Amino acid sequence: MIEFLAGMLSIVLAALAGVLGCLALMASQRFQERRFFLIGTAFLVMMVTAVLAALAEFDVFATSWYDESFALEPVPLALLILTVLLVYGAMSGRHRPPGSSQDGGR
Repeated sequence: MIEFLAGMLSIVLAALAGVLGCLALMASQRFQERRFFLIGTAFLVMMVTAVLAALAEFDVFATSWYDESFALEPVPLALLILTVLLVYGAMSGRHRPPGSSQDGGR
């Protein structure tokens, strides 16, 4: 049961990290900022790690070193998902220029 939960959390993490990675890379193309490219690359590396963890948890490969190297437990996966959701929330909020406020700058 724990292996199945860890595998499902790995799939959720891979999906979230993949979406954020692609959004950040597209933003780096539009705004020409290196920070977006670095964040997007970091999310894509996290996605690859989560995919490898899911493959290890579902015993797709029969290699012994593969399972031990990429096996993740549900608690670290849940913390990674929480982190990705927090970053997603920060990236999806409305961007206001500095010095502006909701009441028209009064």
